[in-house]
Amino acid sequence: MNNIWIAPASDDAATVNIPKSLSNEIPDGIKEKLQLLGISEHFAWGARRGGRDVNVGKFERMKPGDVCLFYTETLSEGQKKKAFNWVARITSTLHSLELASELWPFEKGEAFELIYFLSTPIGISLTIAQVSQLLSETGEKYAGAPTGLMSIASENLKIVEQRLGSTPLLRTLLKRGTMCQR
Repeated sequence: MNNIWIAPASDDAATVNIPKSLSNEIPDGIKEKLQLLGISEHFAWGARRGGRDVNVGKFERMKPGDVCLFYTETLSEGQKKKAFNWVARITSTLHSLELASELWPFEKGEAFELIYFLSTPIGISLTIAQVSQLLSETGEKYAGAPTGLMSIASENLKIVEQRLGSTPLLRTLLKRGTMCQR
């Protein structure tokens, strides 16, 4: 089974970036630059290096086919709501400060330079509790809001595989009706 990644994307900087490459395609001008690098992807997300480069090792473990669940903030009925709102498969990765600065310009703090390209993201609506129930035997692990990029532990991947069978994760989630149209 491929890895499952949880990507928190709910702080102010990430929320501003969602329409730039996750909920919408990468802008055409940047896609043209990517094509010069041999990259033909239409969606991307990025992580900051983090203190002591904590995310670099995680980023290096990302592989094509891995699934990424995005914890984002949305506005619903005039109130901010955080949930797992997007899921996509990782198609490739690229560490590039220059490209990250073009995709997601920033004024202060770290750039999202650990870039992972994605299949077309699918809108979902899963609470923290629902994801916790899916990923852990008792529903206690992964029960809090994600605070950093993380992969699901191998023992929890086995739980997911037992619950969902050998059908690919996205197809199974679609069949279970947890996906919604965006």
